Amino acid sequence: MLPFFEKNQDWLSQQEKDKLLDTVRVLEQKTSGEIRIYLEGECPVEDAMMRCRDLFSHLGMHLTKERNAVLLYIATNDRKYAIFGDRGIYEKAGEAFWQQKGGMLKEYFSRGAYAAGIESCIQDIGDALATFFPPVSANKNELPDDIVFGRF
Repeated sequence: MLPFFEKNQDWLSQQEKDKLLDTVRVLEQKTSGEIRIYLEGECPVEDAMMRCRDLFSHLGMHLTKERNAVLLYIATNDRKYAIFGDRGIYEKAGEAFWQQKGGMLKEYFSRGAYAAGIESCIQDIGDALATFFPPVSANKNELPDDIVFGRF
């Protein structure tokens, strides 16, 4: 079995980080939805989804007009990840969609393809956002386009 993450590994290069942000920006032009990525070394709680929900709130992602923001959370050293979609997108995409995205990440990460896994996941999320929440005439970017880094 391949390692999910290697401890203390700088597993995303600057070029990969830049490419992920470019992907987010392109996807967000096709939707009124928002996508953010949060990376940290260790998850301070047992349940990664609980951490993801807390960060979602802390980052103000629940304040989007259409409740259509998505946070992808990864704790590299602890080998944990979670995807949290706000009420608007979660309900429209359905439970099976979110389960499949989690399985997709696990499969990519098990091969050490971290950036490719994140990119593929956010691409699918962006496509779902575009389907259910097309851009509005004044498509305002409600949240920063960045990768948020916690403690490493």
